Amino acid sequence: MFIQRWLWLALVLGAAGPVLSAPSSPSAPFMVRPRAADAVYAGEDVDIEFFLGDTRKSDPVLGPAPVPRAAVRARVTMPAMPGMGDIVPSVHEEGQPGYYGMVLNFPHGGEYQAAISVTTRGGETGTVSLPLAVRDPQPGRRREKPYRLELSVSPARPRAGEPAALSLRYSSRKERQVVTAFDVVHEQKMHLIVVSRDLRFFDHVHPDLSADGTFSVRYTFPYGGDFLLFTDATPTGAGQQVLSAPLHVTGPPPPEGGSRPDPSGPMRGSFGNLAVSVSPEHTPLRAREDNKLVFTLMRNGQPVTDLSPWLGAMGHLVLINEDGETFVHSHPVERTDAAGNPEPQDGRVAFWVRFPKPGVYRFWGQFNVGNNVVTTDFAVRVQAS
Repeated sequence: MFIQRWLWLALVLGAAGPVLSAPSSPSAPFMVRPRAADAVYAGEDVDIEFFLGDTRKSDPVLGPAPVPRAAVRARVTMPAMPGMGDIVPSVHEEGQPGYYGMVLNFPHGGEYQAAISVTTRGGETGTVSLPLAVRDPQPGRRREKPYRLELSVSPARPRAGEPAALSLRYSSRKERQVVTAFDVVHEQKMHLIVVSRDLRFFDHVHPDLSADGTFSVRYTFPYGGDFLLFTDATPTGAGQQVLSAPLHVTGPPPPEGGSRPDPSGPMRGSFGNLAVSVSPEHTPLRAREDNKLVFTLMRNGQPVTDLSPWLGAMGHLVLINEDGETFVHSHPVERTDAAGNPEPQDGRVAFWVRFPKPGVYRFWGQFNVGNNVVTTDFAVRVQAS
């Protein structure tokens, strides 16, 4: 833990001076240390360079000998969110012997882990771990995302109450090619979140993917007005990518009235025959920090006992800032049985959440209770860190 914290600080702060290596095992006599760099921000392409050394060939001054021209692979995960798709970047050699690099684009801030697999020219293999600390996107540091969302709608001017055909495609900005290979994450290749611009309306649907990379779904909007489409998909090897597009729908406006969740009040409410409350592990909730939100589902004063997985998890949580741009899709912190299946926890489901910036967030938790998907609706105010 001491070593990992020093690596974390070196990567985030770009510290000069010696950098401690990740631990190695006798069967894998390699070490890896990151080259001092600027802070890493989510949503930006960054080339993370690292030195790969052989601990058996160590100079008292220069340290471990470089391992040149090895076959090096990397797989990046986020331990706090095991349901998120893995990032599998290509690894390239840099100009100095033993130095390698990998271009990454992280979907959001937090602590990641890179498993570096090595095969030398002599056939020796091993894996070492490299912690990666990523900061949340900074205001004023807007960068182009590695993918863009292409949306086409038929009819071009969809009308409320009438089915419209939505076609969505991801294309890479660098190669300018449509993406056709996607990972299955929580039983689907795309999660499409449809919300009204004022965040009064919410829906979670799953378009079908065709061989040419087009996701398609027929959708009927409930009323006229401005809507936002958030797509959550994982191009193979690239990790989770959330892209959005606005869409105007013609037709009658939404009905007047209707209550909205109070971001300053207690987070509890009734949804059908369920009483649902949300308790933060720590208060106040702060942006750019790890937070845990615990949902408690009760029926007739008792915790529900018929909570079961939906889309491979005990619950799903979507949070959208009132700016209509900042989107967070969280999955629960779960206890699993011997077969790796999620287990109910007395009507309680906890989510790990990281808010990219302060403000008011509307959020929806979805749970499978008695084989019916229940959608809960709350709001919360997040303070600056």
